Amino acid sequence: MSRHDARIATMRTLYSQQFKKDNPEGPYYSYLNVNADDKQMSRDLIVGVNENIELINIDIESHLKKWKAERLPKVDVAILQMAIYEIKYQKLNPPGAVINEAVELAKEFSLPDSGSYINAILASVLKSVQE
Repeated sequence: MSRHDARIATMRTLYSQQFKKDNPEGPYYSYLNVNADDKQMSRDLIVGVNENIELINIDIESHLKKWKAERLPKVDVAILQMAIYEIKYQKLNPPGAVINEAVELAKEFSLPDSGSYINAILASVLKSVQE
């Protein structure tokens, strides 16, 4: 397993929470062979996002141009929530790596154009953090 796999587990759990609240273990650990370090990383991300969800969602909304967050695919919202938490609150990984990973997750799990607007939103969030 890898950080990428831990982020996939996180994204899936955050996605499912948009429909029904799950505990940080989520249903996804049952079929993913997540090692202890990746499971801890995923759990930390899920708990961190949930503790800051209102502010994170405000960030998503405020960085959208001519869109409302409810129009975004829910998987994109989950990716954005995770990445914004990592950039603004957790600050363990380089922001460029977090943004790149978010774009890769969007390419893998979402619509063809999701990666480009996720990149734009996260670049805008990063710029606001650096100011």
